[in-house]
This record gives sequence, C-alpha cells and structure tokens, in this order.
Amino acid sequence: NVGGTLLNNLSALNDIRAMYLAEPARGLGYEDTDYRSFKGADLGQDLSNMAALSSQGKLSFLNYNKYYTGYTGEPTFILSYPEVCFAIAEAANRGWVSQSADAWYQKGVKGMFDFYGIVDGDNTVTFRKSDGSGNDVYTVNFAFDNYFNQPSVKYAGNNETGLNQILLQKYLAFARNSGLQAYYQWRRTGQPAFNTGPGTGNGGVIPMRFQYPSNERSVNKTNYDAAIQSQFGGAGDDINQKLWIDK
Repeated sequence: NVGGTLLNNLSALNDIRAMYLAEPARGLGYEDTDYRSFKGADLGQDLSNMAALSSQGKLSFLNYNKYYTGYTGEPTFILSYPEVCFAIAEAANRGWVSQSADAWYQKGVKGMFDFYGIVDGDNTVTFRKSDGSGNDVYTVNFAFDNYFNQPSVKYAGNNETGLNQILLQKYLAFARNSGLQAYYQWRRTGQPAFNTGPGTGNGGVIPMRFQYPSNERSVNKTNYDAAIQSQFGGAGDDINQKLWIDK
C-alpha cells in the first residue's frame, strides 16, 4: 500500500500526483479519477487492519504502470531543484533571506510536477484494470492556478501556517525518490504530522535517531561510551533521544 501521509495529503489537496503514484482504491466506490479514490494506509495502523482494508479494495497500491512494467527505477535525488526551492522558501518565511517565500514555494511545487511530467492542461493517467487484464487510460485536466488558489495550498504568508505549507510540500517532493530525507526533515521540523499507533512499533512512537552499530560497542567501547554520555547523559543509546542538531 501507499503511505497515508503521502497519498492522503495529495488526495486532500486535489493533487494529480496522487494518480501518478497510486492506483485508485475501487472498493471506496468513487470514479477512478476522483481524488477520493486515492487512500493511503496510515502509518500507525495495525498490519491486520491494513490487510483487511486492502482485501476490500479500500486502500491504494502503487501505480502498476509506473512501478511494475519495466526495470528502470525512479531517479534518486541527491540535492534536487525542488529541495533547493523549498529551502529558500523556508529561509524567506523565517526571515533569514530577503526573497519571496511564495515564489520559491510555487517554484518547488512546479518543479515536482515537472519531474512527473505533469503539465498545465490535459494529462494522461494510466491505471490497471480491476481484473488485471490491461489498462484504463484517462485524460485528466489539471490547472496550476486552480491548485495554488485552494485555501489549503495558497501561501498563507510568512507565519507558522505558511511554514507548514512549505514543509508539507517539501515532504511530498521527497517521498519515494530521496532516501531518508523525508524522515530527516520530519525529525528536524515535526512536519508533517503522522498518525502513530501499533503499526509504528516502538510503543507507537516514531524513533528520533538510529542506534550506533553493534561493532562500535564491541571494538570501540571507550569512545562509544564517551559519545553516548556526551550526547544523552544517562539516557543511553536510546532511539527516542533527540540529536543535538534537532534540539
């Protein structure tokens, strides 16, 4: 299934990227190109619940045409143009640089539309037929102006709401093509919000860091102990402790 933080935000924003990333969840009873057809699995949901919803066709799977019809993987970004745009937008929102946060925010979003080949106007989206016998192909109109004029997307200004809009779009840009960068951003900012619970493991809490590898404890114990004491005091090598850079 596609992650809910990614897909459910795209669906709520009427964002056509949902149709490029996922198959419609036809068990929900909507048309294939209705944004309500794109439903991701919540991070905190128990796996048995996910399995039940999947069997009922109420969760979306990865887009078959995009991810399973060839051997070419999706490019991985090291430092992408959209990431740079969102970094400038965040800096402008925080008052660190004299730039238009709104302009850079929109450039970042449009940069990701371009990555997926999305144009201002008619776009072709392809889904697998429900019986697996072939594809259903649709033409979907997408207007950049309409997208950016939605209250949930229109930049709210250099304030906390505007910052969270930037950070959400940066997360949506990172998803599926940037390794662990989406996690690192969440760890730094707390955005976007994730639904946590049994499926998260770790007592329903998202870990804040990785533990040191076991060989550090066995072959470099003196420095390992010193590093843990310096960073976390008496808390030990705990995955729920914040790194200094995130405090």
